[in-house]
Amino acid sequence: MMSVAQSHKNLFFPIYTPSLFMGLSNQGMSILYPLYALYLTSDPAFAALVAGLRAFGVMLFEIPAGYLASKLGNKKMLLSALILSAGTMFGLALIDTLLFIALLAIPQGAASAIWFLSRQSYISDVAKRSHWGRTIALMAGINRAGALFGPFLGGLGATFFGYQITFLIGGLLILIGFIFLAIFAENIYPKDSLVVDKKLSLKNVIADNQKTFSYASFIALSIQLLRAARQLLVPIFGNAIGLSAGTIGAVYALASLIDMSLFYPVGIIVDKYGRKWSAAPSILVFIIGIMLLPFAENLMLFILVTCLLGLANGLGTGIVMLIGMDLAPPNNKNSFLALWRLIGDFGGFAGPVIASFFANSMGLLFVSTTVASVGFIALIFTIFLLPETLHAD
Repeated sequence: MMSVAQSHKNLFFPIYTPSLFMGLSNQGMSILYPLYALYLTSDPAFAALVAGLRAFGVMLFEIPAGYLASKLGNKKMLLSALILSAGTMFGLALIDTLLFIALLAIPQGAASAIWFLSRQSYISDVAKRSHWGRTIALMAGINRAGALFGPFLGGLGATFFGYQITFLIGGLLILIGFIFLAIFAENIYPKDSLVVDKKLSLKNVIADNQKTFSYASFIALSIQLLRAARQLLVPIFGNAIGLSAGTIGAVYALASLIDMSLFYPVGIIVDKYGRKWSAAPSILVFIIGIMLLPFAENLMLFILVTCLLGLANGLGTGIVMLIGMDLAPPNNKNSFLALWRLIGDFGGFAGPVIASFFANSMGLLFVSTTVASVGFIALIFTIFLLPETLHAD
């Protein structure tokens, strides 16, 4: 039987290593792209447009990515995602036309959609099912490392070398990941690339498991909404109590360290005891943290609450991906995962929109209460309605 160590060894060069390079570059782009737009135009609306088009690109390509992965295989799709992502960075490095910069955000988002879906599908084929929790947790830990160091290194690069050189370096890092993936990844074709029994079509699978899917998809959407709301609300509340951008960033980095420290212990727990042991505590701590944010009226309280939200995010490491992999039918996996990721992406997209709307019209306390209420419903669903999706091989 394959050990956990062997599972990690099989994924180290083909998946983990390219993911580190992709994560550093992609997470750096999350802050550099809008900052570059501001640098060129000094127009916050244009920066918001760029960020919105990137999110639109992600959502637009989730379903097509699942279809194409079924036809072309996961390795080809992963390589395509890396080429597309590197290409957008080289484009940004070479051309500074505003229309071109805005439109490049769509393929940048598309590359992320293709990468994350195909990587998730590849892992589910290569790793043993009883190791999925630890594998996905380690993968999420790599993503979090990218989120911690990517923006920091990208900001330094833009400050000392300029945006174009930094984009060029980011593209080269992705090409290094491309080389590792091209050499070491297996050319796996998912089972749903074969002729699929009509009874196992995505539509029928969802219809046959309608209750479970509806509960699970609402939980996934809510977790992503809570995460996205945290990313928006922490700087808003920090600014409201008079903290500088540097102080808020330092506090957020501290919370990210707490988040990162939990990824592998959580992976062991979900493989041994079940997925609910991650989802329910994560949602509960999110609710508490978001409800406490309006009362964090000084730096010390702000640090404590922000770190509590980092703990919440860490407790839910990889849980949305993991439940989706558990529920995905073996003979229609990629199409299911594409739909699953689209649902989660919608939660991540809707979180800031909802928070921004209510912040302008109703105030920050109402925003916290609204977001926490959604989390409370998701917590009830998780504890009482969601079946445990942990399965042994």
